[in-house]
Amino acid sequence: MVLVYTYLTILLTLASCQPITKKQLHDKSVKMNPILFVGTYTQSEGHVDGKAQGIYTYQMNSDGQLDSLSVFPNIVNPSYLAIHPNGKFLYAVSETVFGKRSTEPMVVSLKINADYSLTEINRISAEGSAPCYISIHSNGRYALIANYGSGNVVVFNLDPDGRLIKPIFNYQSVGPKANSNQKSAHAHYINCHRNGIIYSTDLGSDCIFSFDLKDSLKLIGQSFLPPGSGPRHLAFHPSLPKLYCLNELAGTIQVLDMLEYGQLSSTQLISSIDPRMQGNASSADLVITPNGNYLYASNRGDHNSIGAFKVNPTNGNIDLIQHYTSGGDAPRAIALSPDGNKLLVANQNTDNILVYHIDTSKGELTHRGVDNRVPTPVCMKFLTLSE
Repeated sequence: MVLVYTYLTILLTLASCQPITKKQLHDKSVKMNPILFVGTYTQSEGHVDGKAQGIYTYQMNSDGQLDSLSVFPNIVNPSYLAIHPNGKFLYAVSETVFGKRSTEPMVVSLKINADYSLTEINRISAEGSAPCYISIHSNGRYALIANYGSGNVVVFNLDPDGRLIKPIFNYQSVGPKANSNQKSAHAHYINCHRNGIIYSTDLGSDCIFSFDLKDSLKLIGQSFLPPGSGPRHLAFHPSLPKLYCLNELAGTIQVLDMLEYGQLSSTQLISSIDPRMQGNASSADLVITPNGNYLYASNRGDHNSIGAFKVNPTNGNIDLIQHYTSGGDAPRAIALSPDGNKLLVANQNTDNILVYHIDTSKGELTHRGVDNRVPTPVCMKFLTLSE
């Protein structure tokens, strides 16, 4: 009887064009269409002509088509998002530059409502300029922020109600002058690995930093990459002790062994772009499939491509499968659907999110015609609820 009631509830919800609620999503008897949050640029900056209104919430159908549910407009340039492990809260950076506009660089905490709309909990200074990345520690107690403009990373406390509290650590890097994009430190990524170590990248210093977080954040390792690499984003292998670093300036992927106490050792350096093509790489985002079989990287600049790579199951090194068009200009973000069968590509300058279907036996990509119109999309996060 309960099962019949559940099906009737869902049919009525679909018939009224309302999104599935969190309570229904928890019901494992029915397969639900996933919820997607999209971060954007809302105003023009030096590198982007922002046209969006804020944070967009969508529901994705089986073909990859996005149905709009709501927009949270009370935030400037929510260029990166993170979802709390409990699925109740969403966090966003407000990427602005100190002194350039009246809006201070901020970090914003939001409640995810039953209909997936967003309600602000609080906001707090990012303690730096141009915050570009945020992640939530796996224990749910900390928010980790990378400030690109000021080159520092910050750790904020979170209370049980999702509220951001004062920062407990602020680490400032110093970048060299290897090329025109490395005149100063540019923190671009910070996240926690399942081993408990926190890793961050500094595009300005060609370095991956390793931290231990207990009562405070303690620097325990610095791994320097070839000069001019410009490390941007990292991806962790789901089972092997391997880390993949996408280098924005060089257009390369560095594969590294994760050794004890945060130390790293390089095992491979491979091009992220098609070596037959010339021009600026401006590589942007990196994802690995949940089973660890395939790795995908996006390249902007003169390429606008997606590199698909097969991962060696023994040593974690990668081999190129093929390069694909991004289907637009400046693919700043890519994301895997929760089932691992689709790759979404957010093209910042052409206001579209292209959907590729993944051949899970080969890693090859196929576009089946779905191309969603979304203004200035630059980050995509699917809602996945804990068991």
